[in-house]
Amino acid sequence: MCVLMVVVMLTLSFVSCGIIKGDTVMEYGDYKVTEAMYSYWASSFKAYFLYYYGNSSNYSTLWSETLPDGQTYGVFFENFLNSYAKKVLVCMKLYDEYSLSFPDETRNEIEARLDDLKKTYGGKKELNAYLSSYGLNVSTLERIYYEEAKVDIVSDYLFSSGGPKEITNTAREAYYKSNYYCVNWIYIYTEMKPEAGTDSNGNYNMVELTEVEKAEKAQLVSDIMTKLSAGESFAALKAQYCEDKNEDGTSKYDYYPNGFNISGNSYSDGYGVELIKQIQGMEIGSYSTYTDEYATRIIVRNPLVKFSELTPQEYNFMVDFESYVTEEAMEEFLASIETTFNTDVAERYKVESVKTIDMSI
Repeated sequence: MCVLMVVVMLTLSFVSCGIIKGDTVMEYGDYKVTEAMYSYWASSFKAYFLYYYGNSSNYSTLWSETLPDGQTYGVFFENFLNSYAKKVLVCMKLYDEYSLSFPDETRNEIEARLDDLKKTYGGKKELNAYLSSYGLNVSTLERIYYEEAKVDIVSDYLFSSGGPKEITNTAREAYYKSNYYCVNWIYIYTEMKPEAGTDSNGNYNMVELTEVEKAEKAQLVSDIMTKLSAGESFAALKAQYCEDKNEDGTSKYDYYPNGFNISGNSYSDGYGVELIKQIQGMEIGSYSTYTDEYATRIIVRNPLVKFSELTPQEYNFMVDFESYVTEEAMEEFLASIETTFNTDVAERYKVESVKTIDMSI
């Protein structure tokens, strides 16, 4: 969900005047999450889940499959949806209570987003026609964008430097210790190999190995695992055999001699759920192999470096770390707030039956 910030303060009148219609799903004081808002989020999140976590062969079964933490995608979806709805709802109220304001450029961002949608669909009338099957219209969508924007405004106010709930380095270190795993790997092309040149996206052109080549690479992986079991240096074996190289012979992982830190969130960073599950199940100092459609990783799990001793490269490798810490702080903050939840209305939007909406919306 792209959360934008806006210039104009939206008060309860936007919700109560009838623009955003439908039954109430959630309430916090005089503020409401309406059925139209909840329906939009359910449809939008389902589209994102299928895009990022699914494939054409598992769309119908995805919701019963499990994530690295053991919960199913269906449960994760429901919890994520309800948590997000609560977060927007609470921030709607707190935004007004704290008398917060918005950067001037944000109204233009939302107007540009809506203008792009109108152009894509051929005009406001055509966009309204598409949205109508979701119980929405352009005005409704605009107001939802506005309400969503308050999340970032409130979060920045609460948790940024000098805020009433400023995130400390102690909190960062605690999150790091609880959520990250330090690993290193030797990358061997056992299924495909890069050939000269790149595609239009800058990715290497890949060709499938011959059966003879695959057998040779499988034997190489076995030999490396045998050497590791015999006590040979992982670093030395990596320097000798790792095939994940740039054109100049360096590896993008050369900046991380201690290994690199991956979290349970990293399945959304391109590593995949199964790889993260395997890493989470490894003991420190142990080795394992993981094969995907291109290659085999010979993995070692290392102890975490102290948070205070992370190099800039190691810290920057942890993409979105600050966002994850802030999100956890927000979740802990929201856990102390009681809202009213109408389960009868929410039950209309079970993930299996919800229609997906265009992801650009």
